[in-house]
Amino acid sequence: MACANFINLSTATQAAREKEISIQKILGASNLNLVGYFFLETLVICLIALGFGFLFAVIAIPYFNQITGKALQLLSSTWLIFPTLIFTLVIAIIASILPAWQAIQTGVRSMKRSGSSITLGAIRNALITFQFAISIFLLIATGIVSSQFKFFEKPTNGI
Repeated sequence: MACANFINLSTATQAAREKEISIQKILGASNLNLVGYFFLETLVICLIALGFGFLFAVIAIPYFNQITGKALQLLSSTWLIFPTLIFTLVIAIIASILPAWQAIQTGVRSMKRSGSSITLGAIRNALITFQFAISIFLLIATGIVSSQFKFFEKPTNGI
C-alpha cells in the first residue's frame, strides 16, 4: 500500500516538474539520463525511509518484547538486512518506472493533455482502488484472526 501511495504522489507531482524535465532535455539529457535520475532520486527516498523505519524498529522493539513476552533482537538479525535491502531496491525500481516513463513522454514543446492524462488518471484510480481493496482485506483478515483467538481462549466445557 505504501508503494502504491508513493507512486501516486510521484505522479501527482510530475506535472509540476514538466518545466524541469523540459529544461534537462533542452540541455541535452537523454532518456537514459532521465530514467537514471528518477531511479536515483527514488532510491535515495527509499533508503531514507528504510533508515527511519530501522530507527523506529530499534526504538520500539524493547517495548514490543515487554508486551508480548518475546525476546526479539533486531541488531543481531543479519539474515534480515540483505532481504530488506533487496526489497527496498525493488520498491525503488517499481516506484520510479512511472515517473521515468512520464519524463520520457514529456516533450520540449507544450504538452497536450489528451492521451497521457487519461492514462495517468486511470493508473491513479487503479492504484487508489488497489489501496482500498488491500485495506478492506486487511480489516476483514484482522477480524477473522481476532475471532479465532477469542474462540481458542474460550473454555470448552468438558468437550
